[in-house]
Amino acid sequence: MFTFFRNRKPSRPSQSDSTSPVIESPKKGLSAHKGREKWRVLEHQFQIEMQSNPIFEQALRHRSARDTIILDQHETYERIEFLGDAVLGLVVADKLYQKYPHVDEGYLTKLRSKIVKKSTLALLSEKTGIAEAIEIGERSHGKGIESSQSVRADMFESFLGALYLTYGFQKTSKILNDIIDKYLDLEQMSNKVDNYKSMLLEYCQMKKISSPEYRVTKESGPGHNKMFDIQVALEGESYGFGSGSNKKQAEQRAAREALIKLGHLSV
Repeated sequence: MFTFFRNRKPSRPSQSDSTSPVIESPKKGLSAHKGREKWRVLEHQFQIEMQSNPIFEQALRHRSARDTIILDQHETYERIEFLGDAVLGLVVADKLYQKYPHVDEGYLTKLRSKIVKKSTLALLSEKTGIAEAIEIGERSHGKGIESSQSVRADMFESFLGALYLTYGFQKTSKILNDIIDKYLDLEQMSNKVDNYKSMLLEYCQMKKISSPEYRVTKESGPGHNKMFDIQVALEGESYGFGSGSNKKQAEQRAAREALIKLGHLSV
């Protein structure tokens, strides 16, 4: 599978190439992408050409843009993000497989999950400047979409999808590997404890008490930028609270607070 992708020749989408995606010209009424001046940073950094390729405009366009310009549903980032997610998973799996030849599948799986999770991808989106190039609808400015961790992570994946469609797997893989090498410390990430829910569950099993119970105490914010407050209880007694942009994140923070309270984890 890896060999198949590596041997793929870089190509640019073309109307005459039946295997290439059909990319429509911008529709009448489509406003110019105000973030295009940010593209120059990306072009220079990755040695790519974006201006003449509409696929990058689609990849960096949030669905809120449909509020103010004429677009079909498929002309925003979601479809390309779907593809970029698959490319991301394969490149990271390949990198870890080659880098750590003597570790088991469990170790590789845990480290991969730390690399491809939303918070890491959002960080990479910010570090590379991809987050600054996101296009949102005029009515949505100042509503938190640009700063949303989820949106920034999604756009990182859709950018990878656009790279793959334009330049093929080999160049996309090189760019992503360079990004990971520059901005992530894999050794530090592999040793970092961040699954506090598992630690708290193991603590309960060791003490022979009931499993932790997590309960949402508050839910606030708009749909694209929700916040959850969660309480964790042991044997009916509250031991920790956590807040986050999704339930999993809030539960992890609540579990961490509980472990600190129990003296099972240092601050």
